[in-house]
Amino acid sequence: APPTTGTNVMTITNNTQLTNLTNFDTLIFQGTFALVDGGYADYYVPTNITKIYLAPGAWVQGKLHFIYSGGINKRVYGPGVLDGSRFCYALRSCPGDPGDHSLSFDNTPAHSPADTFSLDGIVITDHNHAMDDLLVNGSVNNVKGIGWNGLNGGFRLGDNTTVSNVFLRCGDDSLMMWGTNVTVRNATVWQNYNGGVVNLGWSDNSPGDGCLIDGLYVVKTDWNTPITPSFTKTNLNGQNNAVIASLMVPGTLFGTVNTPLFRNILVEDPPNVLFSLKILFPECGDPNNPRDDTCIEVDLTLPSVLNLNIENLCTPASLQPNSIGFLTIPAGFASEFPTNGDNTFPTNYTLTGSMNIGLTNVIIQSTNGTVNPLTSANAAAVAELITNGANINLSYGFNPDPCLSCLPQLAITASRTNAILTWPTNFPAFSLEFATNLASPTVWQTNPTAPAVIGGLNVVTNPIFSTHQFYRLTQ
Repeated sequence: APPTTGTNVMTITNNTQLTNLTNFDTLIFQGTFALVDGGYADYYVPTNITKIYLAPGAWVQGKLHFIYSGGINKRVYGPGVLDGSRFCYALRSCPGDPGDHSLSFDNTPAHSPADTFSLDGIVITDHNHAMDDLLVNGSVNNVKGIGWNGLNGGFRLGDNTTVSNVFLRCGDDSLMMWGTNVTVRNATVWQNYNGGVVNLGWSDNSPGDGCLIDGLYVVKTDWNTPITPSFTKTNLNGQNNAVIASLMVPGTLFGTVNTPLFRNILVEDPPNVLFSLKILFPECGDPNNPRDDTCIEVDLTLPSVLNLNIENLCTPASLQPNSIGFLTIPAGFASEFPTNGDNTFPTNYTLTGSMNIGLTNVIIQSTNGTVNPLTSANAAAVAELITNGANINLSYGFNPDPCLSCLPQLAITASRTNAILTWPTNFPAFSLEFATNLASPTVWQTNPTAPAVIGGLNVVTNPIFSTHQFYRLTQ
């Protein structure tokens, strides 16, 4: 609901009204206007402003930078639009853009509580950089993010932040799970240009403990790279493009206290890469192709830990191989970090540590239409899953009961007189949902010309040919 009018509420329809707000704590933005002339700059929100309401039809151009207020809760809400950069399509950053996110915050002083932010209902568009600074103890509900450029990232999620009912079309990492006890429920993502739908981190400062994703629908992924994922690449080269991606570095301790759980995930179209879970050197430390010069030095010999459980994930097979493991640094590589002399490697060196990845009810639909629960026996063939380094522990499980909704299609092979249906042998007793022109399940029978089980799949035939090719298992 919009804020009530009163002496502490100010309605803003142009930026000339933003000069003297001492007597107010709530702003109502109405109509179309630029926060700062030019439209892509920061407006510094005074400390006394704790609520900003974007009214229906509001199109507010610019970015909101919140000055630290001593640990106060602040709210940005309403159905209106915060347009971060005035549509500078050809640029990763607009001229004069300070480099901030659409919602940015002052650094919290040492030994002080962070300001907390509640975001509800708003739309953030063309945000250049991420949608927000790292949220701590924050909440996000019913927020839409729509970005076009390659630097239009999504939410940076810090400790104890909750996200629910969001839609993101982002040109860079969408859900950045960079804290402890981050919870995401019911997120829909269209991943555009590059980045991870879920990003675990770029450094060694993502703890991951207690994180939960419960309900993620990946509408589409538009990556064209990487073409050939590898554990020996010495630059970014699309390694961050995956449904679940890690670009974390040596010294990472992700999920060591309370293993994070990502569950109930449906991927609509074949992704270029499903998993890119890697520990590697910071790309800014690569003398051949540095990304930037702002990251901290890392001792590449430090061991790392990455623990993660994934459950009830249903997806078409990825177009490229999937990678879980540690980068191998080629002989002769020398980090640009000047103080880490031990990071020059005369011979090939594989980064160290352990990865413990649980894969339960991961269902892969192959290009021929067959649906396969991921197992240790078929991981290489069905998911093109490759690993690198020591102590890569992958555990597989298939419990169909909680994953019935994860089986949208079964393999159908049609001939002129028969349709042959296959499904996993470890799926329980079933019936078939069917639509107009589909034969009743009662006419399906064991294939008389072939064994009832082939390669771990049950086989039945329908002697009544149908043009409909897709069926669903139900109990």
